[in-house]
Amino acid sequence: MAFEFINNNNLNDATKKRIRSHAALGKNKGKKISRPPRKDALTTVMTSFRVPLIIQRVSEAKRTVEEIERPLDDGLFFPGLLPGESKGLVKKVISFMSSMGFSPELDDGLDYGGLGTPICVQYMFVDEACFHSTMAIALSSLDNLLTKPEGKVQAMRHVSHTFRLVNQKLCGQSALTDSTIAAIVSMAQYEHHQNRIQQGSVHAQGLWQITQLRGGVSNLITSVPGLGLKLLRVDLEYSLQLGSPTLFSLEDVEMGCKPISKFPIVGRYPVEALTGNWRDILVDVLFLTSLLNNAIAGFAPRMNAIELYHDVILLGYRLVKLNPLCFPLGLSSLQNRVHLGLAAFLMTFLLSWDGRVVQNDLLSELLLSEVQQPFGAGQDDQGTLLWLLFIGAASSSLWKHPIWVATTKHTLQGLEVMSWEDVKKLLAGFPWVNAVHDTAGQALWDGSKDVDSRGTDTSKVPAVTGIGLHD
Repeated sequence: MAFEFINNNNLNDATKKRIRSHAALGKNKGKKISRPPRKDALTTVMTSFRVPLIIQRVSEAKRTVEEIERPLDDGLFFPGLLPGESKGLVKKVISFMSSMGFSPELDDGLDYGGLGTPICVQYMFVDEACFHSTMAIALSSLDNLLTKPEGKVQAMRHVSHTFRLVNQKLCGQSALTDSTIAAIVSMAQYEHHQNRIQQGSVHAQGLWQITQLRGGVSNLITSVPGLGLKLLRVDLEYSLQLGSPTLFSLEDVEMGCKPISKFPIVGRYPVEALTGNWRDILVDVLFLTSLLNNAIAGFAPRMNAIELYHDVILLGYRLVKLNPLCFPLGLSSLQNRVHLGLAAFLMTFLLSWDGRVVQNDLLSELLLSEVQQPFGAGQDDQGTLLWLLFIGAASSSLWKHPIWVATTKHTLQGLEVMSWEDVKKLLAGFPWVNAVHDTAGQALWDGSKDVDSRGTDTSKVPAVTGIGLHD
């Protein structure tokens, strides 16, 4: 095929046609090209359309389905679910833990705004050790509430897994993490709930050491306030149980807890013989009591529940700093009684997860010993003793003890108290929250009237409830 040169600067239709004709000579040389007539191409032809078979089958299948099946899973993931353990049980635990914290008796006087999901529940979703420790304490509490023995077995399974996982954490790089602290806090609360105080104090010591390595509890409270406050509560509770000083200092607590306002001292207050820090703490507790009673009665605005939490923790640390329970005061009987009475008062606000006042054997011993000591005939002495007897009944099971009931009857006779209304007038001058303490108080009053010739009280005092202060 001969070459033919084209001038690109002069491309007209004839030239372009020539190029196409020349290019086709090599491929189509010797072939006859037949094209359909143009009039046939312009004619519209209807072609049949068929749905692809795979789509057709799907469409037919959809027409046969009459209802949509429910999903097989709720999408929730728990990092430590045991074999055979249902998610329904875990959801029940979460609901239980989220509902605990404050007693119904205080509902009318508290503002719950600002309270979120308990921190132990938050960590359940992200850490296996926290999951097991929270399940352990919840199941043991539910077991007490629902009287189901199988809960104890299940709780022990979770405790075993918690110990294993926490030991692994302490040996690795996650020893100082928030989740490790949260898991140990729950284990300390579990042992406290089981009344294994010595075993639980080991957890409290470990928490103090970890916190020191984290730069102190003030740093923890700044970064994770809820977790820091739980640490302080564990420390305070074990201090009250053991009668020992707190591990963390009062200054640490004051950094994380907002102090309550000072009570304006006007006129006479109940125990004028008190001086210095003893007078200050009694007056502050009286102020807190007044706030609660007025708020519950509707005479004052509701108190913020988180602030009440802070107040109880702070007052507890102040009381222990003045004198731990195991350290003899060596002072007047009046100060001893105020000291023990304030400790008993605070115990009624430090409830366990099952909503009950935690038994404190040490405090019960000290209370029983104190009410048997000689006391003066003055109004202040007898009034303080009467308050100690009634607040002690609200915080312990001493109402069953013959000496306690007999001493109550003798004190009432000395004060010439003839009715429960007269008792309330005397108790109004001391730390006494009507909604929390009246039930046990009136039961002790009734019991003191039913003492038989041997000084035995046969009545039954209902369980006292107060503020749980869990998150």
